[in-house]
Amino acid sequence: MIARTIAKVWAPALLLAALLGLASYGPSVWTALVGEGVAGRQIVFDYVVPVGVWLAGAWFVSRLADGLLWDQLARSGLGRAVPRLVRDALTLIIFLAALGGILADVFGRSLTGFFAASSVMALVIGLALRNVILDIFTGLAINLDRSYQIDDWVEVHHRDFKEPVVGRVVDINWRTTRIEREDAKQVVIPNNLMSTTMTTNYSKPDRLSRFEITVPLDVGVPTERAVRLLLSGAIDSIGATGPVDQPAPSVLLGEVSERGIEYKVRYWIRMGQVPPNLARSTVLRSVMEHLATAGVEPGYPKEDVFHARMPARARAYDSPDARVALLAKVDLLADTLERDELVDLAGRVVERRFRRGEVLLRQGDVGQSMLILAEGLVDVLVVPDAGGAARSIARRHPGQPIGEMSLLTGGRRSATARALTDVVAFEIAREHLEPLLESRPGLAGALSWLVAERRLHQAEASSDLSAEPDGQQTKRLSDQILSRMRALFRGALDDRRAG
Repeated sequence: MIARTIAKVWAPALLLAALLGLASYGPSVWTALVGEGVAGRQIVFDYVVPVGVWLAGAWFVSRLADGLLWDQLARSGLGRAVPRLVRDALTLIIFLAALGGILADVFGRSLTGFFAASSVMALVIGLALRNVILDIFTGLAINLDRSYQIDDWVEVHHRDFKEPVVGRVVDINWRTTRIEREDAKQVVIPNNLMSTTMTTNYSKPDRLSRFEITVPLDVGVPTERAVRLLLSGAIDSIGATGPVDQPAPSVLLGEVSERGIEYKVRYWIRMGQVPPNLARSTVLRSVMEHLATAGVEPGYPKEDVFHARMPARARAYDSPDARVALLAKVDLLADTLERDELVDLAGRVVERRFRRGEVLLRQGDVGQSMLILAEGLVDVLVVPDAGGAARSIARRHPGQPIGEMSLLTGGRRSATARALTDVVAFEIAREHLEPLLESRPGLAGALSWLVAERRLHQAEASSDLSAEPDGQQTKRLSDQILSRMRALFRGALDDRRAG
């Protein structure tokens, strides 16, 4: 800070020192060099040099204040840059004081007359420039009141605006406040207009601000299910372009309208880290994905006339078609089973429900089933072999399997699955898979190959692969899985059937 201050004041300090030296020793040097009678001596040393001293002094004081006062405030007290308007106001006061000193000290004029004449002139100028002056004083009031400051995110409402102005305050000068929107365009608003608007400051009292989106769902969607789907989508959107994890997102019931029940999805973002519109898009996209996976559409204004039984407004999983549609979204099943096999399996699976925080599968347990996540969000955690706290390694979304390795090999669970929200899942047990393995030779080989590819893909993401080619590595792991499947499903597999 000292180096920055020196860089600002060295030029005016040098000029001031030179003028003071000239005022002190200049007359005697002048007399010694050119004599007393040379014209111009009185003008130079009685008027020019003293005026220069006053102006150089004002320049030095203003730069010193800028280096010590404002920079120190910005670093320690305010935590941000002092608005330029405040800096300019102090500079103006310093130079006005210097002007008064010049009139009184150099020209011997009474300051009373000066200020009286200035008042009359100020009145005339004020009438001509009343809007400009109003902007200036409003700008000063804004900086003193500190209702918003530079770098704050604000939303400005006014009856003359077609839509609110949302953006970051980048400058508050003598006349205007400049707001930079998310599209990188600046909106310039006169300060006197800012004093008549309603302004929402998202950066106060801190930079955590709550937003919400309204999602209408048909009245046929049970409330418990709607909240589960919307909350799962909101939590799933947490990240660099979405909301923060604390405070956590929430879902509230709003009101009943012609579109159905209006649900409010609330979330928090840290202003300055992610723009509000980007966060809104991230949350809405995630919510819509969770709704689409569950077969639930947003509500819309409608007038229906039915001459037969009213169709279902949302997919109910007690319907065979809904279960088949869910299983068809699972890559492990969709890439290996035929349509009739999916239908057969959909009739066998068992619905399971879990509350938020409940453990679906526990690491180390012997497992002979897997779960297909239908609704909700699941956190996958691993406890290191050396012990210690559990570490989250992945999240499972609707349409993804959990625990497929234990189903196929009978091995112990390699991770714990915990519900981040209320969860609906379908369990596929060993006895559900055996008839399919018996009826189609080669299914076991296809399943083992696909699971091997998935495992190697996960290992590759963890930089855990050796230099062996992918094809060879996949075949080796697939053979290991198939061998364990033969040992587990002895009644359903033999060497000829497995293929």
